[in-house]
This record gives sequence, structure tokens and C-alpha cells, in this order.
Amino acid sequence: MKYGIDRYIGSWKNEEGYRLKIRKNNKVSAYVSLFSPLGPPVYRPYWEDKETIDMPAHYDDYMGDFDIQLWKPEKYFCLNLHYHHSNRKDNYGKEVLSPGLTRYEVDDHLDLFYSLFGKLSDYTRENKE
Repeated sequence: MKYGIDRYIGSWKNEEGYRLKIRKNNKVSAYVSLFSPLGPPVYRPYWEDKETIDMPAHYDDYMGDFDIQLWKPEKYFCLNLHYHHSNRKDNYGKEVLSPGLTRYEVDDHLDLFYSLFGKLSDYTRENKE
């Protein structure tokens, strides 16, 4: 059984076809790449059209939070992932990552870009790594 950040490492896909590739850097950090359902990475128009490749991520072992930086660190626009086992009938017991988006209240203009990340449905593991 894996613990901590190791539970997040690997390839994940949601029902829309978005894919996450998560590589461990150390005990509390990783690099994450996000790919669109069509295959290429997502482009971020709010940040000079940068691709969602090797985005820095931080794991807080105390809280169990896994936050992926979608913008500059001081902006705190993050994709948050929560690891758990599914209770849904269609994938009961499978490992899933439940996503959410976090931003500072003052950065409400980012609401326009939420659709870049899909419907935020659960990601299931594509393969064991």
C-alpha cells in the first residue's frame, strides 16, 4: 500500500478524456502535466499561452492536500486533487482523484478560464506505476 505523495504518482484519466501525468520530485513535490481530450496539453491564455506541462505541485502530508500551480505561485490559482477510493457504483473501490479549483477572491477574472480544465470529474488511474 502506498502512502503520502506516492498515492498520486502515475497516469490518470477522467471520463471527459483529460489526462494527468504526475511525476514525483521529492517527498512533498511533484511535476504534473495535463492533457486535453484531443491529446495535446492545455494552453493557458491567462499566462502567455503556456502549456500545462511539468507544472509544479506541492503535497501537504499533514492535511493531505495536493495542489498543482496553474499560474505564478504568488497568484495561487491551483488545481487541487483529493485522493480516495470511489464509492460510486460504476467504479466502486477504484482509486480516484477528485479535482477542484482554488484561487484568490480578487482574481475573479479567472472564472472565465475554468472551462479549460473540463467539468472537474474524478480521475481514475490509467496504469500502476
